[in-house]
Amino acid sequence: MAVLPADHLVSEADKFSRVLEDAFELAGRRRVIVTIGIKPVEPHTGYGYIRIGQPLPPPPDVTGCSTAFFKADQFVEKPSPDLAVEYLNSGRYFWNSGMFIWSFESFIGELERHQPNMADACRRWSQVAGTARFKPLLAVDYAALERLSIDYALMEKSKEIVVAQGTFAWDDLGSWTA
Repeated sequence: MAVLPADHLVSEADKFSRVLEDAFELAGRRRVIVTIGIKPVEPHTGYGYIRIGQPLPPPPDVTGCSTAFFKADQFVEKPSPDLAVEYLNSGRYFWNSGMFIWSFESFIGELERHQPNMADACRRWSQVAGTARFKPLLAVDYAALERLSIDYALMEKSKEIVVAQGTFAWDDLGSWTA
């Protein structure tokens, strides 16, 4: 399963596809949530950052994996200008692209640990998916859930986050200026 925001410009589709394929492979073999990090090219206070930790080897039974993976050490939401410069100069931070890849089991497992109400709702939805009961249940449950972004709900809390280095040209077009 992947979450891919629609307001991004990815101009190197072949490189992007390779990172996605490798991330799907890893997420399918390990109980992790993969996020794609973008190496910063300038200090930017409008993006979240991820401090990367130790590099991770690719799964041993996977051939052709060309993406670098790292353990995520910390998520920092929209730093001050001085911190953004420090992060850029350190070489240990990536921009948080907001792209996530996971298996349903990994996602639900992390929701159960960190957001049990959301996990319960997801389980109820999966039990009635494809039936006439799905839409009414979704409408009731969704309205009652706490409004949290995935960053706050899971990414800042989970110890099972892996960063895939995005080696493709990327831009976030999330503002009129962009």
